[in-house]
Amino acid sequence: MSLLPPATPTSGQPEAEAELLEPAPLFTGACLCRAVRFALLAPPERVGNCYCPDCQKNAGGPGQTYAICPNTSMRITDPQSLSRVYVVLKTGSGKSKEKHFCAGCGCTLWTVVATRPGARVVRVGLIDGGLQRLLPQVELFTSRRPGWIPPVPGADQWESAPPAPD
Repeated sequence: MSLLPPATPTSGQPEAEAELLEPAPLFTGACLCRAVRFALLAPPERVGNCYCPDCQKNAGGPGQTYAICPNTSMRITDPQSLSRVYVVLKTGSGKSKEKHFCAGCGCTLWTVVATRPGARVVRVGLIDGGLQRLLPQVELFTSRRPGWIPPVPGADQWESAPPAPD
């Protein structure tokens, strides 16, 4: 079983000992066939709903609920090397994005976007109990949200995408 990215020993200890010092994950998750698994060692930076055309097509519905997770706090287990990448060249930002998915079940795992280096945009539905435990703080492309879906109370509302972080 391989972990991606590998744990980095912090005090010159062997890797196996360093892994024992890692905190217990706050969240765990997996794809539909459970072949690709992950653990989050810290809370997501942000949780949101996106109703952009790409998210609607990818979800086959009104949009997607996502969590922005720093790479440094995410451990990925993919013993069968089933994770694959599809690059989306035409996006609303004009910058490409990588859609990572499981070749075994076809499930989208996360997205890596040029405007968020060092983070993965994880589908909250893949996080065990994520839809119950992680409340969206922001909603994007609300101009495309179906009228039968009300705004999330207290969440910031953006008719399109917010400005990219500095």
